[in-house]
Amino acid sequence: MVLSPAGKRQLLRGRWVDDADDAGARVAVVGGPGSHLVASMAAADVLIDVPAAATRLDEGAEVITWPL
Repeated sequence: MVLSPAGKRQLLRGRWVDDADDAGARVAVVGGPGSHLVASMAAADVLIDVPAAATRLDEGAEVITWPL
């Protein structure tokens, strides 16, 4: 689960997750929200868009991503 402040759009660092069950593409959040976390930036291969209207995203929620 990802929590987000109301009214604030966020772009989180993420990583593609290999889905052995072929149930569809999945991403996982990498690191925390701080911009100073260089190691998590290096581990990320996508950006995850958390819309301003969302205050939480549960596991399995559909999200927009951008490959890095």
